[in-house]
Amino acid sequence: MKYKFGYWLILIFSLLGSGHSYTKEKVVWIVNDFPPGTILSGEFKGQGITDVYESIVMKHLPEFEHERRVTNIRRAFHLMRNGENACSAGRALSEERAEIAWFSIPSAFVPSQRLITNEENHAEFDKIFNFGHGESSTNDAVNKHFSLVSLNTILEQHAHMKLGIVEGRAYGSKFDPILEKYGDAEHVFKRAGADLGTSILRMLQVNRINYTIEFPFVLQYEVKASGGLASLYSFPLLESSNYLKGYIVCTKNKWGKRMIAKINSVLLKVRPLDEYRDSFERWLDKKSIPEFRRQYKKIFLNSK
Repeated sequence: MKYKFGYWLILIFSLLGSGHSYTKEKVVWIVNDFPPGTILSGEFKGQGITDVYESIVMKHLPEFEHERRVTNIRRAFHLMRNGENACSAGRALSEERAEIAWFSIPSAFVPSQRLITNEENHAEFDKIFNFGHGESSTNDAVNKHFSLVSLNTILEQHAHMKLGIVEGRAYGSKFDPILEKYGDAEHVFKRAGADLGTSILRMLQVNRINYTIEFPFVLQYEVKASGGLASLYSFPLLESSNYLKGYIVCTKNKWGKRMIAKINSVLLKVRPLDEYRDSFERWLDKKSIPEFRRQYKKIFLNSK
């Protein structure tokens, strides 16, 4: 009896002491250097749009261990294509990506991209858009008398001007087909790297490229962070919508489908929270916030 009793004591304590039964499943979150979406260094580290709302989602998934891994966007989807279990927030929807990743309901809601140019080239774009001034990145002047022009028209008719974009980045369903059409053109420069926009803006500042496509809130961040983009100007394009939606994606396998179901459940709970909406508003100019809130409630909260 003593032998049996001792045996059971050893067995019980060994089971209690084993950590295997309580190990949390790990979720790898792929992130890129794309201020103010994700801010990986400097004064505003961790305060980016995706940084904040991604952390809110993580907090509502306490049953998992969450790990953030920094890599470029092409590498991120390469991992998913190869079946590695991973998720990533703030992604644009595209047919190519939908083949390798499950998409959540919309997780992000931001003003659409615009054509961005510099002091040396803005006079020529003034003529293209049929007006005297674009919108400066440092003031609130809104051009109400321009003509909307397609990016396709600019690439076709103004091949002497070089467009700079980030390789592997999705610019949205309206821009991507145009960029793919001119993907091998000499007047389209593609930059690879972990950062999704800052380096292109720096190239624009020194006139190594003539224009790019970018979100207004990226310019707001750069002005706030460094004050170095005062000479950049923006123009709405024909393809520009008022707002774009972003998504959380996970590898397209059984694991990813299960994760997206959990993430969707969380998003429905947290999207109406002021804390969640604030992750976007902190990088908008103050005058645009009232309209943003109206559209956030009308469009974003009703999107599934």
